[in-house]
Amino acid sequence: MAKAQQLVWHTLQHTLKRILFLFVTCALSSCRGAGQAVTITLPLEGDALRTTEQGLFDATKLLPRGTTPAIPVLIVPHHLTAAVTIAAGLQALIPKHPSSILLLSPDHFHACSSLLCTGNIRFETPFGTTNPDPRTQSLLRSSPLVGDNPHLFENEHGITALIPFIQKLLPETLVTPVVIAQRPDWKGQEASLLELLKNTTASGTAFVVSSDFSHYLPLQLADAADEKTALALFSDDTKALENLANPSQSDCPTCLWLAANIASVDDAFNPSVLLHTNSARILKEEKVQSTTSHFAIAFYRNADLPSEDVTFGGDVTLTRSPSVSALAPPQSARKFWSGKGARVANLEGPLAEQCASNTNPFIFCNPLALWISIKSIATIWNIENNHKLDQGQEGFRNTIELLKRSGSEALSDKGITVENIRIFALTNIINPVAAANSADLQGQYRRVLEALRAGSGSAPQVVYVHSGTEYEALSSASQEKYLRSFVDSGARAVIAVHSHVIGDMEMYRGAPIFRGVGNFIFDQYDQTATKTAKLVRLSFTATQTFFQTMIGH
Repeated sequence: MAKAQQLVWHTLQHTLKRILFLFVTCALSSCRGAGQAVTITLPLEGDALRTTEQGLFDATKLLPRGTTPAIPVLIVPHHLTAAVTIAAGLQALIPKHPSSILLLSPDHFHACSSLLCTGNIRFETPFGTTNPDPRTQSLLRSSPLVGDNPHLFENEHGITALIPFIQKLLPETLVTPVVIAQRPDWKGQEASLLELLKNTTASGTAFVVSSDFSHYLPLQLADAADEKTALALFSDDTKALENLANPSQSDCPTCLWLAANIASVDDAFNPSVLLHTNSARILKEEKVQSTTSHFAIAFYRNADLPSEDVTFGGDVTLTRSPSVSALAPPQSARKFWSGKGARVANLEGPLAEQCASNTNPFIFCNPLALWISIKSIATIWNIENNHKLDQGQEGFRNTIELLKRSGSEALSDKGITVENIRIFALTNIINPVAAANSADLQGQYRRVLEALRAGSGSAPQVVYVHSGTEYEALSSASQEKYLRSFVDSGARAVIAVHSHVIGDMEMYRGAPIFRGVGNFIFDQYDQTATKTAKLVRLSFTATQTFFQTMIGH
């Protein structure tokens, strides 16, 4: 009886809090003019209900993310075949539990006569009923870009497919549905569109984009299209996002453009692929000629860290640089990079007082005099990379000696302590065209894992690793497993370099893993992806890892 009374009292408290929240929200947003909410019933049953419930269950078995930052922007699919991908994205919102979601979908059936359409709607589902957000409704209705068309949402699967998942996983969250018309003239109104949606999410409303990715392609071509889309998204190439092919890359390029821009405004440009699936793989029909691919992508918000904290950059080479004037990080990255804290960068290739001429452009040698002219850019240099043996074992040893003579210490698998952080470096790749390319990569890997397990006293441990696939933004399953192994052994953060393009990041057991930070100072300036740098700043408490990043073009 006591338990029953407690349950009744708990339910009553919850109801009173809910009523108070709605009353205050309505009062603050002048919601009196919003009109009576329309109720739309979503009769989820049969195969659709079973698929939804299976997706919710399967998502609970995914790898643990641990303590994570807030997620102000999220991309999830609406293809119900990818129920697990929908659930994986939305369950990532649970720890910070947003009070409100603005759910944006493409207007699949061209039913919206304005650029955006919304409706004051309550959605009834088998898991409960959603409520609209009066504040968001008020802001949207005040814009000439927005039309009111609640009945449009009865058949808009970009919205209705997601509502049951939201209600099940985030039952207290208010939901405002919006569709965007697939019209070319949106680019003429992009500033007003961005300003409106930025204002609607400014008070903590999560911006959730409902978008499937490649459509109607065989699996191999779908994977290639997804890679191209990820390359644009991770490097914050807004021009490329504007011009994504619809439907072969996304059914809503405008939605992805808005997601990237709102994440940037919210200091949350940290895209993280929570799950990447394709209908052919899910259904085990990999030979079919028409597939749909899906991503769940969370954008994590940055911490506000001081410039005195240790900061990591990506690849640097002077091998093919014609002059000192070309040897500088991207202009937009310089302020973030400056500061009194340690600055770590990766020097691709050995140092030498005299570099012999070599007709092979993939055999690296960095002239000492040229490096000295820019060495103050970083305080610590990593030389554990695929080019470390381009001048043989003697060239590698000579590089260590030259760094010491210049007052710099090289990162290594033994680890060095910097500002009470223990940093380990290693590579799992060696240049295949170098003459002396033999190296004990597995032995180095084992030594780093053993050192991580042994611990470094109270010092947080960080791994700076040369790993990945050149020019690919998406990580392979083996790469993901490899990087997570450092966290499993005790690392509090992992930074991967080598790919020359920016990858995503993931939170794994509370540790950020940056799967590619791109070029820092390199001679690949012909494409946005290869001339874009990601910088990572880290700070630690006894139990948490904090990061702040920026993208420099």
